[in-house]
Amino acid sequence: VGFVHGVMNTDNLSILGITIDLNVFGFMSWYDETWRPNYIDEDGRYSFGKQREIGKWNLERLADALTGQKFQDDHESDAESWSR
Repeated sequence: VGFVHGVMNTDNLSILGITIDLNVFGFMSWYDETWRPNYIDEDGRYSFGKQREIGKWNLERLADALTGQKFQDDHESDAESWSR
C-alpha cells in the first residue's frame, strides 16, 4: 500500500518534508494506521497514521528555532532534560 518512515525525528526531516535518514523504513502490504517498521517504537509515535502529525510537530520545532519562541509543550518523559 505504501512507504512508511521508521523514524521521523526533527534531525531526519528537511524543510521540504523529505526524510533524510532512511535507515529504518518499511512498506505496508495493507492499510493499517497503527503499523510501524521500527520495532523499538513501542508507543507507535512514528506509526503510519501519525506521520502527518509528526511532520507538523517537526516543522513547529523548526519555527520555534527560527522565531526564538520557547518550546513549551512536550509529552515525552525526558522533556525536562531538553529544556535546560
